[in-house]
Amino acid sequence: MLEQALGSPNQFFFDTEYLKVSKGGNVSLDFISIGIVPQYRGMPEFYAISTDFDPSIVPEGNFVEGIVMPRLELPPEDRARLWNKEIYMPHKSIGPAIAKYLGTYNEATMWAYKDSKDRDMMELLFDGTDPSVALEHIYGCKETLFADLETFIRWSGAKEIPERSEVFKHNGLWDARWHRDIFWHLKNNYLPKPSLTSAMEQARGQMALVTEQPSLQPEM
Repeated sequence: MLEQALGSPNQFFFDTEYLKVSKGGNVSLDFISIGIVPQYRGMPEFYAISTDFDPSIVPEGNFVEGIVMPRLELPPEDRARLWNKEIYMPHKSIGPAIAKYLGTYNEATMWAYKDSKDRDMMELLFDGTDPSVALEHIYGCKETLFADLETFIRWSGAKEIPERSEVFKHNGLWDARWHRDIFWHLKNNYLPKPSLTSAMEQARGQMALVTEQPSLQPEM
């Protein structure tokens, strides 16, 4: 699964912010925001804040009140990079907007750090449908995989990862960028790179196949 995710031609990185409240043995999750960034810097990014989230339900002293809510807004330079110019959306509009953002890509892998809860949040945005299924069968996107950066870290054997911005951590867009930094750090430093010799041998083999192809010219 990880090898398939790494082989995808388009890598995306996402993060969600949400309110988790435990009461009477029950746990509720309320979606707040999501950030998605592509594999290369300079390409359009996606960020949305749900207008259906009610800040008044946040318990006093909760992590969301003290850390997440003050960092929801983006600086002007970050908003200028967005694919979507309006970041405040009703909950029901965010899933379709994500599908439209991703719809220009044939295949994609969506990476998150400890991705189970982020994927649960993404599922809520698609009315309880698995996001891979929703993106492909409802919105017509080609194959979309979901992968976990924590698994990639363990698999790579990396002892350290890039640090997260202290100023903007727990903002969905900035944390998505951090996920991208982790991915490239692992890919550039811990994955085996093909040697020049093997690359030349592969190129020679491809040239030999072309040379051996029978002529398609009609006989005179």
